[in-house]
Amino acid sequence: MRLEFLKISSFLAALFLMMPLFTKASLKVDDSFSEAVISKNLWMAEISDIDSAINLQQLQSLPFKTFDENNFSEQARSFVFKLNIENPTDEDLEFVLGTSLFDYMSIYYISSNGKAVTSKSGLKIPHSEKELAMGANSYLPFVLPKGKHSIVILAKYDKKIAYQYAPLPFTLYSKKRFDDVKHHSDSSLLFFLGAIIIMTLYNLALYFVVRKKFYLYYILNNIVIMFFVLALDGYLETQFFGNFQYHEKLVLIIGNISFIFYMLFTKSILNFKKWDPKWNNRVRYGLMVWFCLLGFVIADMEKVSVYLGSIGVLIGYTIVIVSSIKGIRAGAARAKYFLIGNLCYYIGVIISIMQINGILHSTIFGLSSLETIELTTMIQLSLFSLTLGSTINYMREKLDKKEIEQQKQKQEAQRKYAELIEQKNQELEYKVIERTQELRESTLIIEQKNKDITNSITYARRIQRALLPAQELWTSALSQHFVFYKPKDIVSGDFYWLNQSPELDTLFFAACDCTGHGVPGAMVSVVGVNNLNRCINEFKLTKPSDILNRLNLLFEESFIMGSKEKGEINDGMDIALCALNYMSNDGNPDLPKAKLQFSGANNPLWVIRKSMYAEPAYKDLIIDSGMGYDLIELKPNKQPIGRFSDRKPFINEELDLYENDYLYLFTDGYADQFGGPGGKKFKHKQLKNFLLSIQEFEPDAQKQLLYDKFTEWRGNEEQVDDICIIGVKI
Repeated sequence: MRLEFLKISSFLAALFLMMPLFTKASLKVDDSFSEAVISKNLWMAEISDIDSAINLQQLQSLPFKTFDENNFSEQARSFVFKLNIENPTDEDLEFVLGTSLFDYMSIYYISSNGKAVTSKSGLKIPHSEKELAMGANSYLPFVLPKGKHSIVILAKYDKKIAYQYAPLPFTLYSKKRFDDVKHHSDSSLLFFLGAIIIMTLYNLALYFVVRKKFYLYYILNNIVIMFFVLALDGYLETQFFGNFQYHEKLVLIIGNISFIFYMLFTKSILNFKKWDPKWNNRVRYGLMVWFCLLGFVIADMEKVSVYLGSIGVLIGYTIVIVSSIKGIRAGAARAKYFLIGNLCYYIGVIISIMQINGILHSTIFGLSSLETIELTTMIQLSLFSLTLGSTINYMREKLDKKEIEQQKQKQEAQRKYAELIEQKNQELEYKVIERTQELRESTLIIEQKNKDITNSITYARRIQRALLPAQELWTSALSQHFVFYKPKDIVSGDFYWLNQSPELDTLFFAACDCTGHGVPGAMVSVVGVNNLNRCINEFKLTKPSDILNRLNLLFEESFIMGSKEKGEINDGMDIALCALNYMSNDGNPDLPKAKLQFSGANNPLWVIRKSMYAEPAYKDLIIDSGMGYDLIELKPNKQPIGRFSDRKPFINEELDLYENDYLYLFTDGYADQFGGPGGKKFKHKQLKNFLLSIQEFEPDAQKQLLYDKFTEWRGNEEQVDDICIIGVKI
C-alpha cells in the first residue's frame, strides 16, 4: 500500500501553527543521550485514514491527547503522533525512532537547512523501501537541528497483532546507540547460530555411529530452534517474504513444531516408556492434539493458538520437570543434566517476559529479551548435549556389564562343557576299545568276502576271455590286424567276436558294446557271444543284416520274454558287424581284393584307403580326408540290439575292398574318454584325424600308438568306459 499525503511543507507549517495547543514539555536530548522509551512524551490523535489528504483546518480540529496504547482496537486504525523535542547543542544530532506497533509509518521533520524531510517504515513496508531495516521492528531515522522542534509521525495498522514475542514500544535511540545495538544483536545471533550448528554437526556424527532415536530428535530440535530464532530476529522474513506481514504467524508455526520435537526428545531421552508408561501414552496423544494448534494459526486465529499453546507448554514443562526428578531418583545421571538445562531455559523465558513487560530493564548485562532467550537456549542445548553424552556412557556401562556377565556365563559354560567333554571322552575311550575289536573282526570278515568276490570276478574274467576269439584264430583268419581291448573293470561289457564259415569262405567279425560295464556288462556279453555263434553255426546266416535281425529276436527271448514282468529288463548292445569274402585279383591292385558286407546297431564302420581318384565311385561315403587318405563310413541303423520302441529291419551295406585298405570297428569308450586340456572328451572327430595320421604304420604299431595317445589324453582322469577297437589291413 502506498501512502499519499499533502505536500510536506504545508503540513509541517500547519503543525507549527498548532504548537501552542500542545502543552507537554519538550524532550531535551544532547550528545550524551543514548536510549529512552518516549511513549509518555507523545501526543496522539486518530484520523480516518493516513492515505487521505489532511488540510490545515482538519489538523487543527484533531482531538490530540496523551499517548495510550490501550485505545488500540482490533480493527484497522490510523493515527497522527507528535513529539516535541529540543536539541540544546550547536550541532545536528542523529536519532532513530523505533517501534513494533504499526504496519505503515512515516516521519516528518524540518532539517537544518529548512527543508522538509520524510522517511518511512512499517511491518508491511518492503525492506527495499526502508532506510533502516533491523529485526522485526520499524525504525525511522531523522536528523535533529539545534533548537526546539516538532517531529510528526503518521502510523497505521490493518489489524492489531494478537501477540508479540518481542514488542518494542516507541523508543528513541541515538545513532551511535542504535549502531551498537545492531552490532551487538548481529554478533549475538551469529554466536548463537555457530554454537548450535557445531552442537548439531557433532551430534549428527554421533547419530550415524550409535543410530539412537533420541539423537535424531535432538538434531531436529536444534535445527527448528535455529529457524525459530531466525524468525524471531526477522532474518527469515527479510530473506524470503520482503516484509514482516507474516512475522507472528511464522513464529507461532515454527515455535509449535519446535515444541513437538522438544517433547519427542524428552520422551525418548528420559525413556518415558520404561519409567512412566502412562505419561508416555498421554504425551503421545498430546502431541497429536498439538498439531491442531497449527490449524488455528493458519486460520488466522493466532490469539486462540497462543492461549491454548501457553497452556500446553505449561503442562509439557511440568511433565518434563516431574519426569526429570523421577529420573534423578532412579539414579539416571542424564536426568540431572536434562533438568538443569530446562531450568536454565525456563528462568531465561521468565526474565525475557519480565523484560518485555517492563518489570525488568529492557537490557540485563547488555542482553535484550531476545538475546536472553538465545543465551539460555544455547545453555539448555549444551546441557542436552551433556545429557546425550551421559546417556551414551550409561549405555556403554550397561553394555560393558552385559559383556562381563556374558563372559562369566561363557566361562561357566566352557567349564561345564569341558567337564562334559572329559566325561564323554572317557566313555568314548571304552566304546572305542570295544568298537575297535568289533571292527577288527568285521574287517577280517569283509576282507575275506572281498577276496572271495574279487576271486570270483577274476575267474569270471577268465571265463569271459575264454569266450573271446583266441589270438591264433585272429592271426590265421586275418594276418594283418590288431585288437585294442581295455576293460574299465576286471570284466568288461565290450567284447570282440570272430567266426568263420568254411562252407562259404566267409569271415565274420564284430566289435560289441553291451549295456553297462563291469559284471552286468560282462553277463550281457556272454549272451551276445553265444547268440552270435548261434546265428552262424545254428541258423547258418551269412548276411550281416539278417544276423542282427535274428540277434535282436534272440535277445528278446533271453531277456524280455523270459522276465516275469514285461519291461523289467532293458539290456541290449550296440554292434558293428562285418562279413568279409576274399577274392582273387591276380595281383592287380586296381581290382578289389575282398568283398565286404556290413550292418550296424548304432556303431559305424570306418574304411581308410589312399585317395586314388579325384571323383571316386564311393565319394558319397567319404566323410573325411587327410594325409592323402579318404575315410569312408558305412552308417549303422540308429537302434540297439534289444528293446526299442521304433524297431526297423537292419540295413545291409556292401563295399569292395582294395589292397592296403584299413577297416576300423570300435565302441564309444575311446571317444568318450575325458582328459587333455580342460578335461574334455576325446570325441570321434579327433579319433578320425588320429587314424588318418597313422596310416603309414603297420597294425601292431597302430595299436601301440592308440594306446599311447589314450594314456596321454587321459592323464590323471579315471577311465570312463570299456574300450574296444579292431583294426584290419587288407
